[in-house]
Amino acid sequence: DICSIVRQQSDTLLPCDFLLLSGSCVVNEAMLTGESTPQLKESIQQKEDGNLNTKKDRLYILFGGTNVINHTKADGIPNVG
Repeated sequence: DICSIVRQQSDTLLPCDFLLLSGSCVVNEAMLTGESTPQLKESIQQKEDGNLNTKKDRLYILFGGTNVINHTKADGIPNVG
């Protein structure tokens, strides 16, 4: 399934893991990792090789239970709504 990520007024946790196909996100992973610094996540399109390793390529994965702080849509993607 392909889903759109939007930031809401209230803190909403992501319900499952997502592979970021386009755009970028800043997420708070404190609930999972204890790390207080927000993490930048980038589109899988930025990855140079075609292989995805879920242990090493955390830059492209939004994990369930994390909170999206900010997001930027990719150029050419229309606004919905």
